[in-house]
Amino acid sequence: MTDVSPEVQAVETIGGVISDLVTVTERLPVQPDQAEPVARILDRLAEEISEAARMFRAMSKQPRLAAASDVAGRRTTD
Repeated sequence: MTDVSPEVQAVETIGGVISDLVTVTERLPVQPDQAEPVARILDRLAEEISEAARMFRAMSKQPRLAAASDVAGRRTTD
């Protein structure tokens, strides 16, 4: 199993949320017999969004590594 960076985990989480929101959007307008399944999807998405928020907060507390394009304190693209 490969270790995944917090940044990649956050991006994957947000990507999954967006994909699932598209699925919910395709079900609109929600029929009464589908309200509960759609509500469960939205509940799960709320949890995933909260998790992504925790990931971003954790990243803000970690020292940032220099970008690959940083060389001796200046950008190579300058």
